[in-house]
Amino acid sequence: KIPFKDFFEIAKKLLGSQDPITQAVRAFKLFDADYSGKISFQELRQATREIGENLSDEELHVMIDEFDREMDRNICLEEFLSILEQ
Repeated sequence: KIPFKDFFEIAKKLLGSQDPITQAVRAFKLFDADYSGKISFQELRQATREIGENLSDEELHVMIDEFDREMDRNICLEEFLSILEQ
């Protein structure tokens, strides 16, 4: 199981060196493939697979549920940024 913060660290490596907020927003936009303003389960699964992290569906659901304050089964930018503040 990979904690979401560790997943974000992987994303940061892909994005290069920028300030943390800029990196977070860019990472969010990379994960948000349909530009809906939210990262869905499917988008999170695709992003993790593209970087070689083959997490189970259960692990991905746990990641989303842990930070989904709106209870809509997605992660919005605000929720994504709050992950990094923890």
